[in-house]
Amino acid sequence: MKTKRSRLRACAGMLLVAAAALASRPALADFDSSAIGTTAGGFLQLAPGARAAAMGEAYSAVADEASALYWNPAALTRIESRSATLMHAPYLGSSFFDYAAYGQNLGDYGAVGAGVQYFSLGPITQTVNYAPIGTFTPYDLALSAGYGFTLQGMGLPLDGFSVGAAAKYVQSHILNSAQTGAVDFGVLSPAYLDEKLRLAFTWTNLGGTLKYEQARENLPMAMRLGGAYRIFKPWLASADVVFPRGDQPYAALGTEFVLATEKGMTLTGRAGYNTQTTPSVTGFTGVSVGAGFGFDKFCLDYAFVPFGGLGQTHRISLTARWGEKSASPPALGSITKPAPSPVASVPTPAAGAAESLNALLEALKDDAPEARMKAAIALGKLGSSLAVKPLIASLQDQSSVVRGASADALGKIGDPIAVEPLIGLLQDSASKVRALTARALGRLGDNRALTPLQKLTKDADATVRDKAREALARLQDPNAGIDDLLR
Repeated sequence: MKTKRSRLRACAGMLLVAAAALASRPALADFDSSAIGTTAGGFLQLAPGARAAAMGEAYSAVADEASALYWNPAALTRIESRSATLMHAPYLGSSFFDYAAYGQNLGDYGAVGAGVQYFSLGPITQTVNYAPIGTFTPYDLALSAGYGFTLQGMGLPLDGFSVGAAAKYVQSHILNSAQTGAVDFGVLSPAYLDEKLRLAFTWTNLGGTLKYEQARENLPMAMRLGGAYRIFKPWLASADVVFPRGDQPYAALGTEFVLATEKGMTLTGRAGYNTQTTPSVTGFTGVSVGAGFGFDKFCLDYAFVPFGGLGQTHRISLTARWGEKSASPPALGSITKPAPSPVASVPTPAAGAAESLNALLEALKDDAPEARMKAAIALGKLGSSLAVKPLIASLQDQSSVVRGASADALGKIGDPIAVEPLIGLLQDSASKVRALTARALGRLGDNRALTPLQKLTKDADATVRDKAREALARLQDPNAGIDDLLR
Protein backbone atom coordinates (compact mmCIF):
# COMPACT_ATOMS: atom_id res chain seq x y z
CA MET A 1 0.00 0.00 0.00
CA LYS A 2 1.23 3.51 -0.79
CA THR A 3 1.07 4.62 2.86
CA LYS A 4 3.28 1.76 4.03
CA ARG A 5 5.75 2.24 1.19
CA SER A 6 5.92 5.95 2.06
CA ARG A 7 6.74 5.08 5.67
CA LEU A 8 9.53 2.78 4.60
CA ARG A 9 10.92 5.47 2.30
CA ALA A 10 10.71 7.98 5.16
CA CYS A 11 12.60 5.61 7.44
CA ALA A 12 15.27 5.07 4.77
CA GLY A 13 15.49 8.85 4.40
CA MET A 14 16.22 9.28 8.11
CA LEU A 15 19.06 6.79 7.88
CA LEU A 16 20.53 8.63 4.89
CA VAL A 17 20.36 11.95 6.75
CA ALA A 18 22.23 10.40 9.68
CA ALA A 19 24.82 8.91 7.34
CA ALA A 20 25.29 12.24 5.59
CA ALA A 21 25.84 14.04 8.91
CA LEU A 22 28.49 11.52 9.90
CA ALA A 23 30.18 11.69 6.53
CA SER A 24 31.15 15.35 6.95
CA ARG A 25 34.83 16.06 7.66
CA PRO A 26 34.24 17.82 10.99
CA ALA A 27 32.23 14.82 12.14
CA LEU A 28 34.94 12.36 11.08
CA ALA A 29 37.49 14.27 13.11
CA ASP A 30 35.45 13.76 16.29
CA PHE A 31 34.12 10.25 15.67
CA ASP A 32 37.38 8.34 15.73
CA SER A 33 39.58 6.51 18.22
CA SER A 34 42.09 9.38 18.01
CA ALA A 35 39.50 11.60 19.71
CA ILE A 36 39.29 9.48 22.88
CA GLY A 37 39.53 11.73 25.95
CA THR A 38 38.41 14.89 24.18
CA THR A 39 34.92 15.04 25.73
CA ALA A 40 33.58 15.71 29.22
CA GLY A 41 30.56 14.30 31.03
CA GLY A 42 31.39 10.71 30.24
CA PHE A 43 28.85 9.50 32.81
CA LEU A 44 26.15 10.42 30.27
CA GLN A 45 27.24 7.33 28.33
CA LEU A 46 26.63 4.95 31.23
CA ALA A 47 23.64 2.73 30.49
CA PRO A 48 20.71 3.08 32.92
CA GLY A 49 18.53 0.05 33.55
CA ALA A 50 19.75 -3.50 34.16
CA ARG A 51 17.63 -4.83 31.28
CA ALA A 52 19.34 -2.53 28.77
CA ALA A 53 22.82 -3.26 30.18
CA ALA A 54 22.27 -7.02 30.02
CA MET A 55 21.23 -6.68 26.37
CA GLY A 56 24.54 -5.06 25.45
CA GLU A 57 22.94 -1.57 25.40
CA ALA A 58 21.13 -2.43 22.15
CA TYR A 59 18.02 -0.74 23.45
CA SER A 60 17.00 2.29 21.36
CA ALA A 61 14.20 0.35 19.62
CA VAL A 62 13.38 -1.83 22.64
CA ALA A 63 12.65 0.69 25.42
CA ASP A 64 9.05 0.60 26.59
CA GLU A 65 9.29 1.88 30.17
CA ALA A 66 10.49 4.97 32.01
CA SER A 67 14.15 4.65 30.97
CA ALA A 68 13.00 5.37 27.39
CA LEU A 69 13.64 8.98 28.39
CA TYR A 70 17.37 8.18 28.20
CA TRP A 71 17.45 5.63 25.38
CA ASN A 72 14.98 7.21 22.97
CA PRO A 73 12.51 9.91 24.07
CA ALA A 74 10.24 8.93 21.16
CA ALA A 75 9.80 5.53 22.85
CA LEU A 76 8.04 7.20 25.79
CA THR A 77 4.93 6.66 23.64
CA ARG A 78 5.32 2.89 24.19
CA ILE A 79 4.62 3.23 27.92
CA GLU A 80 1.13 1.78 28.36
CA SER A 81 0.10 4.05 31.22
CA ARG A 82 2.60 4.92 33.97
CA SER A 83 6.08 3.59 34.62
CA ALA A 84 8.93 4.20 37.05
CA THR A 85 12.49 2.83 37.00
CA LEU A 86 15.01 2.85 39.86
CA MET A 87 18.58 1.57 39.47
CA HIS A 88 21.69 1.25 41.61
CA ALA A 89 24.97 0.14 40.04
CA PRO A 90 28.17 -0.44 42.03
CA TYR A 91 30.77 0.52 39.44
CA LEU A 92 34.53 0.22 39.12
CA GLY A 93 36.48 0.74 42.35
CA SER A 94 34.47 2.72 44.88
CA SER A 95 32.38 4.51 42.26
CA PHE A 96 28.65 3.97 41.79
CA PHE A 97 25.91 5.02 39.41
CA ASP A 98 22.25 5.68 40.30
CA TYR A 99 19.30 6.37 38.03
CA ALA A 100 15.62 7.13 38.53
CA ALA A 101 12.94 7.98 35.97
CA TYR A 102 9.20 8.33 35.64
CA GLY A 103 7.14 8.19 32.44
CA GLN A 104 3.45 8.59 31.70
CA ASN A 105 1.41 8.08 28.55
CA LEU A 106 -1.17 10.82 27.98
CA GLY A 107 -3.02 9.03 25.18
CA ASP A 108 -3.67 11.28 22.19
CA TYR A 109 -1.65 14.02 23.91
CA GLY A 110 1.62 12.08 23.74
CA ALA A 111 3.83 10.94 26.62
CA VAL A 112 6.08 12.66 29.15
CA GLY A 113 9.02 11.65 31.28
CA ALA A 114 11.44 12.96 33.90
CA GLY A 115 14.64 11.45 35.20
CA VAL A 116 17.85 11.91 37.18
CA GLN A 117 21.33 10.39 36.66
CA TYR A 118 23.94 10.52 39.42
CA PHE A 119 27.50 9.20 39.27
CA SER A 120 29.98 9.34 42.14
CA LEU A 121 33.67 8.47 41.96
CA GLY A 122 33.73 7.90 45.71
CA PRO A 123 36.03 9.66 48.21
CA ILE A 124 39.48 10.67 46.94
CA THR A 125 42.32 11.84 49.17
CA GLN A 126 43.37 15.44 48.54
CA THR A 127 47.06 16.20 49.01
CA VAL A 128 49.43 19.16 49.07
CA ASN A 129 53.09 18.35 48.48
CA TYR A 130 52.17 14.69 48.86
CA ALA A 131 50.71 15.32 52.31
CA PRO A 132 47.02 14.42 52.74
CA ILE A 133 44.83 17.35 53.78
CA GLY A 134 41.41 15.73 53.48
CA THR A 135 39.13 14.07 50.99
CA PHE A 136 36.80 15.17 48.23
CA THR A 137 34.16 13.30 46.23
CA PRO A 138 33.82 14.09 42.52
CA TYR A 139 30.32 13.54 41.18
CA ASP A 140 28.21 14.13 38.09
CA LEU A 141 24.51 14.89 37.91
CA ALA A 142 21.97 15.16 35.08
CA LEU A 143 18.30 16.12 35.35
CA SER A 144 16.12 15.38 32.32
CA ALA A 145 12.58 16.03 31.14
CA GLY A 146 11.16 14.80 27.85
CA TYR A 147 8.12 14.53 25.62
CA GLY A 148 7.18 12.15 22.84
CA PHE A 149 4.18 11.79 20.55
CA THR A 150 3.01 9.72 17.61
CA LEU A 151 2.28 11.38 14.28
CA GLN A 152 -1.25 10.46 13.21
CA GLY A 153 -3.90 11.72 10.83
CA MET A 154 -1.65 14.30 9.16
CA GLY A 155 -1.49 12.63 5.75
CA LEU A 156 2.32 12.53 5.98
CA PRO A 157 4.71 9.70 5.09
CA LEU A 158 5.74 9.71 8.76
CA ASP A 159 2.21 8.92 10.02
CA GLY A 160 2.62 6.21 12.64
CA PHE A 161 6.17 7.27 13.57
CA SER A 162 6.87 8.49 17.08
CA VAL A 163 9.16 11.45 17.69
CA GLY A 164 10.49 12.81 20.95
CA ALA A 165 12.88 15.24 22.59
CA ALA A 166 14.42 15.64 26.03
CA ALA A 167 16.14 18.59 27.66
CA LYS A 168 18.74 18.02 30.36
CA TYR A 169 20.69 20.00 32.90
CA VAL A 170 24.20 18.62 33.43
CA GLN A 171 26.49 19.38 36.39
CA SER A 172 29.96 18.01 36.96
CA HIS A 173 31.87 18.59 40.20
CA ILE A 174 35.52 17.81 40.87
CA LEU A 175 37.02 20.53 43.06
CA ASN A 176 35.07 23.15 41.16
CA SER A 177 31.72 22.75 39.45
CA ALA A 178 30.78 23.10 35.80
CA GLN A 179 27.28 23.01 34.38
CA THR A 180 25.57 23.13 31.03
CA GLY A 181 22.43 22.16 29.16
CA ALA A 182 21.85 19.66 26.35
CA VAL A 183 19.07 18.09 24.34
CA ASP A 184 18.28 14.63 23.00
CA PHE A 185 16.16 13.77 19.96
CA GLY A 186 14.66 10.45 18.97
CA VAL A 187 12.53 8.78 16.31
CA LEU A 188 10.80 5.40 16.53
CA SER A 189 9.17 3.69 13.58
CA PRO A 190 5.82 1.91 13.66
CA ALA A 191 5.99 -1.89 13.83
CA TYR A 192 6.64 -3.64 10.52
CA LEU A 193 6.52 -7.26 9.33
CA ASP A 194 3.42 -8.31 11.25
CA GLU A 195 4.31 -6.15 14.27
CA LYS A 196 7.73 -7.82 14.63
CA LEU A 197 10.23 -5.14 13.58
CA ARG A 198 10.87 -1.62 14.89
CA LEU A 199 13.59 0.83 13.87
CA ALA A 200 15.01 3.75 15.84
CA PHE A 201 17.28 6.77 15.47
CA THR A 202 18.56 8.99 18.29
CA TRP A 203 20.84 12.01 18.53
CA THR A 204 21.85 12.71 22.11
CA ASN A 205 23.82 15.21 24.23
CA LEU A 206 23.57 17.99 21.70
CA GLY A 207 24.61 21.55 22.37
CA GLY A 208 26.43 21.65 25.70
CA THR A 209 30.02 22.21 26.83
CA LEU A 210 31.57 21.99 30.29
CA LYS A 211 34.16 24.54 31.47
CA TYR A 212 36.11 23.67 34.63
CA GLU A 213 38.83 26.35 34.47
CA GLN A 214 39.84 27.82 31.10
CA ALA A 215 39.11 25.21 28.44
CA ARG A 216 35.65 24.16 27.37
CA GLU A 217 35.00 20.52 26.56
CA ASN A 218 32.18 19.07 24.50
CA LEU A 219 29.67 16.59 25.86
CA PRO A 220 29.80 13.05 24.40
CA MET A 221 27.26 13.65 21.64
CA ALA A 222 26.23 10.41 19.90
CA MET A 223 24.11 9.21 17.02
CA ARG A 224 22.49 5.81 17.32
CA LEU A 225 20.71 3.65 14.75
CA GLY A 226 18.80 0.72 16.21
CA GLY A 227 16.40 -2.07 15.47
CA ALA A 228 14.46 -4.68 17.42
CA TYR A 229 12.97 -7.87 15.97
CA ARG A 230 10.63 -10.25 17.76
CA ILE A 231 11.65 -13.67 16.48
CA PHE A 232 8.57 -15.12 18.15
CA LYS A 233 6.50 -13.98 21.09
CA PRO A 234 8.90 -14.74 23.98
CA TRP A 235 12.14 -14.12 22.06
CA LEU A 236 13.40 -10.64 21.19
CA ALA A 237 16.63 -9.66 19.41
CA SER A 238 18.06 -6.15 19.03
CA ALA A 239 20.99 -4.34 17.48
CA ASP A 240 22.33 -0.77 17.67
CA VAL A 241 25.16 0.97 15.82
CA VAL A 242 26.53 3.96 17.73
CA PHE A 243 28.62 6.89 16.47
CA PRO A 244 29.91 8.71 19.60
CA ARG A 245 31.91 11.93 19.66
CA GLY A 246 35.23 11.21 21.29
CA ASP A 247 35.46 7.55 20.28
CA GLN A 248 35.24 5.26 17.30
CA PRO A 249 31.88 3.81 16.20
CA TYR A 250 30.80 0.60 17.86
CA ALA A 251 28.07 -2.02 17.62
CA ALA A 252 25.76 -3.46 20.25
CA LEU A 253 23.78 -6.71 20.08
CA GLY A 254 21.23 -8.01 22.56
CA THR A 255 18.61 -10.66 23.10
CA GLU A 256 16.12 -11.74 25.74
CA PHE A 257 13.87 -14.73 26.22
CA VAL A 258 10.83 -14.62 28.51
CA LEU A 259 9.48 -17.66 30.31
CA ALA A 260 5.99 -17.38 31.79
CA THR A 261 5.52 -19.24 35.07
CA GLU A 262 2.52 -19.77 37.30
CA LYS A 263 0.46 -17.00 38.89
CA GLY A 264 1.45 -14.33 36.38
CA MET A 265 5.18 -14.46 37.14
CA THR A 266 7.84 -14.24 34.42
CA LEU A 267 11.49 -15.22 34.34
CA THR A 268 13.65 -13.59 31.67
CA GLY A 269 17.15 -14.44 30.52
CA ARG A 270 19.24 -11.84 28.67
CA ALA A 271 22.61 -11.59 26.95
CA GLY A 272 24.44 -9.01 24.90
CA TYR A 273 27.68 -8.01 23.24
CA ASN A 274 29.10 -4.51 22.90
CA THR A 275 32.28 -3.70 20.96
CA GLN A 276 32.95 -0.29 22.59
CA THR A 277 35.49 -1.52 25.12
CA THR A 278 37.10 -4.36 23.17
CA PRO A 279 39.82 -2.24 21.47
CA SER A 280 41.01 -0.53 24.66
CA VAL A 281 40.33 -2.92 27.58
CA THR A 282 42.38 -6.07 28.03
CA GLY A 283 40.84 -9.26 29.31
CA PHE A 284 37.28 -10.51 29.19
CA THR A 285 35.01 -7.63 28.17
CA GLY A 286 32.19 -6.74 25.80
CA VAL A 287 29.90 -9.56 26.91
CA SER A 288 26.97 -8.95 29.26
CA VAL A 289 24.42 -11.26 30.82
CA GLY A 290 21.42 -10.76 33.07
CA ALA A 291 18.08 -11.93 34.29
CA GLY A 292 14.72 -10.48 35.20
CA PHE A 293 11.97 -11.58 37.53
CA GLY A 294 8.53 -10.11 36.89
CA PHE A 295 5.50 -10.27 39.13
CA ASP A 296 2.25 -8.39 38.64
CA LYS A 297 3.23 -4.72 38.09
CA PHE A 298 6.90 -5.01 39.03
CA CYS A 299 10.06 -6.37 37.45
CA LEU A 300 13.40 -6.80 39.21
CA ASP A 301 16.35 -6.94 36.80
CA TYR A 302 20.03 -7.73 37.19
CA ALA A 303 22.97 -7.30 34.79
CA PHE A 304 26.59 -8.40 34.99
CA VAL A 305 29.04 -6.47 32.79
CA PRO A 306 32.77 -7.33 33.02
CA PHE A 307 35.49 -4.83 32.08
CA GLY A 308 38.50 -7.15 31.81
CA GLY A 309 41.40 -6.13 34.04
CA LEU A 310 39.53 -3.03 35.24
CA GLY A 311 37.02 -5.08 37.20
CA GLN A 312 33.40 -6.13 37.08
CA THR A 313 30.20 -4.11 37.30
CA HIS A 314 26.71 -5.01 38.45
CA ARG A 315 23.41 -3.27 37.84
CA ILE A 316 20.20 -3.85 39.77
CA SER A 317 17.02 -2.08 38.75
CA LEU A 318 13.36 -2.16 39.68
CA THR A 319 10.71 -1.21 37.14
CA ALA A 320 7.06 -0.62 37.98
CA ARG A 321 4.15 -0.28 35.55
CA TRP A 322 0.70 0.65 36.72
CA GLY A 323 -2.53 2.37 35.73
CA GLU A 324 -4.99 1.65 32.98
CA LYS A 325 -3.66 1.39 29.46
CA SER A 326 -3.89 4.63 27.50
CA ALA A 327 -6.12 4.60 24.47
CA SER A 328 -4.62 2.65 21.59
CA PRO A 329 -6.11 0.94 18.52
CA PRO A 330 -8.33 -1.91 19.78
CA ALA A 331 -7.33 -5.46 19.02
CA LEU A 332 -9.34 -7.17 16.32
CA GLY A 333 -10.47 -9.99 18.53
CA SER A 334 -11.27 -7.85 21.56
CA ILE A 335 -13.26 -4.88 20.31
CA THR A 336 -16.52 -6.76 20.76
CA LYS A 337 -15.50 -7.76 24.30
CA PRO A 338 -14.16 -4.59 25.96
CA ALA A 339 -12.90 -4.53 29.49
CA PRO A 340 -15.25 -3.05 32.11
CA SER A 341 -15.39 0.69 31.56
CA PRO A 342 -13.81 2.97 34.15
CA VAL A 343 -15.69 5.92 32.65
CA ALA A 344 -18.84 6.22 34.72
CA SER A 345 -20.53 8.52 32.21
CA VAL A 346 -20.74 5.80 29.54
CA PRO A 347 -23.84 3.65 30.20
CA THR A 348 -24.43 0.14 28.92
CA PRO A 349 -27.28 -0.74 26.55
CA ALA A 350 -29.02 -2.60 29.35
CA ALA A 351 -29.81 0.68 31.10
CA GLY A 352 -32.93 1.24 28.95
CA ALA A 353 -32.88 1.68 25.17
CA ALA A 354 -33.96 5.31 24.75
CA GLU A 355 -32.10 6.59 27.81
CA SER A 356 -28.97 4.64 26.89
CA LEU A 357 -29.02 5.85 23.28
CA ASN A 358 -29.16 9.53 24.25
CA ALA A 359 -26.48 9.16 26.90
CA LEU A 360 -24.21 7.23 24.54
CA LEU A 361 -24.60 9.81 21.79
CA GLU A 362 -23.53 12.48 24.28
CA ALA A 363 -20.58 10.34 25.40
CA LEU A 364 -19.53 10.10 21.75
CA LYS A 365 -18.65 13.82 22.06
CA ASP A 366 -16.68 13.42 25.29
CA ASP A 367 -13.23 15.04 25.55
CA ALA A 368 -11.62 11.73 26.55
CA PRO A 369 -10.80 9.39 23.61
CA GLU A 370 -11.37 6.36 25.83
CA ALA A 371 -14.91 7.51 26.67
CA ARG A 372 -15.69 8.10 22.96
CA MET A 373 -14.33 4.68 22.07
CA LYS A 374 -16.44 2.92 24.70
CA ALA A 375 -19.51 4.87 23.62
CA ALA A 376 -18.99 3.68 20.04
CA ILE A 377 -18.61 0.08 21.20
CA ALA A 378 -21.82 0.32 23.25
CA LEU A 379 -23.70 1.91 20.34
CA GLY A 380 -22.70 -1.02 18.17
CA LYS A 381 -24.18 -3.40 20.73
CA LEU A 382 -27.34 -1.30 20.99
CA GLY A 383 -27.84 -1.56 17.23
CA SER A 384 -30.02 1.53 16.78
CA SER A 385 -30.16 3.14 13.32
CA LEU A 386 -30.32 6.53 15.09
CA ALA A 387 -26.64 6.08 15.93
CA VAL A 388 -25.52 5.64 12.32
CA LYS A 389 -24.93 9.29 11.39
CA PRO A 390 -23.12 10.17 14.63
CA LEU A 391 -20.93 7.10 14.19
CA ILE A 392 -20.17 8.08 10.59
CA ALA A 393 -19.07 11.46 11.87
CA SER A 394 -16.80 9.69 14.37
CA LEU A 395 -14.97 8.00 11.50
CA GLN A 396 -13.11 11.34 11.24
CA ASP A 397 -12.15 11.37 14.94
CA GLN A 398 -8.55 12.35 15.72
CA SER A 399 -8.10 9.18 17.78
CA SER A 400 -7.53 5.94 15.87
CA VAL A 401 -9.19 3.91 18.62
CA VAL A 402 -12.40 5.90 18.17
CA ARG A 403 -12.27 5.53 14.38
CA GLY A 404 -11.77 1.77 14.70
CA ALA A 405 -14.54 1.33 17.28
CA SER A 406 -16.95 3.44 15.17
CA ALA A 407 -16.24 1.40 12.04
CA ASP A 408 -16.81 -1.83 13.94
CA ALA A 409 -20.09 -0.49 15.38
CA LEU A 410 -21.38 0.53 11.93
CA GLY A 411 -20.68 -2.96 10.69
CA LYS A 412 -22.79 -4.42 13.47
CA ILE A 413 -25.69 -2.01 12.94
CA GLY A 414 -25.76 -2.90 9.25
CA ASP A 415 -27.16 0.28 7.68
CA PRO A 416 -26.01 0.56 3.98
CA ILE A 417 -25.66 4.34 4.33
CA ALA A 418 -22.35 3.63 6.07
CA VAL A 419 -20.81 1.78 3.09
CA GLU A 420 -19.27 4.77 1.27
CA PRO A 421 -17.81 6.40 4.42
CA LEU A 422 -16.34 3.06 5.42
CA ILE A 423 -14.79 2.58 1.98
CA GLY A 424 -13.05 5.92 2.46
CA LEU A 425 -11.71 4.75 5.83
CA LEU A 426 -9.86 1.87 4.14
CA GLN A 427 -7.11 4.44 3.45
CA ASP A 428 -6.61 5.17 7.17
CA SER A 429 -3.00 5.44 8.38
CA ALA A 430 -3.62 3.00 11.26
CA SER A 431 -3.47 -0.65 10.20
CA LYS A 432 -5.91 -1.80 12.88
CA VAL A 433 -8.46 0.77 11.72
CA ARG A 434 -8.17 -0.55 8.16
CA ALA A 435 -8.60 -4.11 9.37
CA LEU A 436 -11.67 -3.28 11.48
CA THR A 437 -13.15 -1.34 8.56
CA ALA A 438 -12.66 -4.31 6.22
CA ARG A 439 -14.46 -6.53 8.70
CA ALA A 440 -17.30 -4.01 8.97
CA LEU A 441 -17.71 -3.86 5.19
CA GLY A 442 -17.83 -7.66 5.08
CA ARG A 443 -20.65 -7.61 7.60
CA LEU A 444 -22.57 -5.02 5.58
CA GLY A 445 -22.41 -7.27 2.51
CA ASP A 446 -22.61 -4.47 -0.07
CA ASN A 447 -20.98 -5.15 -3.47
CA ARG A 448 -19.76 -1.54 -3.66
CA ALA A 449 -16.96 -2.65 -1.38
CA LEU A 450 -15.69 -5.41 -3.69
CA THR A 451 -13.05 -3.42 -5.60
CA PRO A 452 -11.71 -1.49 -2.58
CA LEU A 453 -11.44 -4.73 -0.61
CA GLN A 454 -9.64 -6.45 -3.48
CA LYS A 455 -7.06 -3.64 -3.43
CA LEU A 456 -6.74 -4.05 0.32
CA THR A 457 -5.59 -7.67 -0.12
CA LYS A 458 -2.24 -6.17 -1.20
CA ASP A 459 -1.85 -4.12 2.01
CA ALA A 460 1.57 -4.24 3.68
CA ASP A 461 0.00 -5.41 6.96
CA ALA A 462 -0.79 -9.15 7.16
CA THR A 463 -3.78 -8.70 9.48
CA VAL A 464 -5.34 -6.16 7.12
CA ARG A 465 -4.85 -8.53 4.19
CA ASP A 466 -6.50 -11.38 6.11
CA LYS A 467 -9.51 -9.27 7.09
CA ALA A 468 -9.91 -8.06 3.50
CA ARG A 469 -9.95 -11.65 2.24
CA GLU A 470 -12.47 -12.66 4.90
CA ALA A 471 -14.70 -9.75 3.93
CA LEU A 472 -14.50 -10.67 0.24
CA ALA A 473 -15.39 -14.26 1.07
CA ARG A 474 -18.44 -13.06 2.97
CA LEU A 475 -19.55 -10.84 0.08
CA GLN A 476 -19.42 -13.85 -2.21
CA ASP A 477 -20.98 -16.18 0.38
CA PRO A 478 -23.20 -14.40 2.93
CA ASN A 479 -23.02 -17.42 5.28
CA ALA A 480 -19.23 -17.39 5.39
CA GLY A 481 -19.06 -15.01 8.32
CA ILE A 482 -21.94 -16.27 10.43
CA ASP A 483 -19.62 -17.32 13.28
CA ASP A 484 -18.09 -13.85 13.43
CA LEU A 485 -21.50 -12.20 13.42
CA LEU A 486 -22.47 -14.22 16.49
CA ARG A 487 -19.46 -13.04 18.51
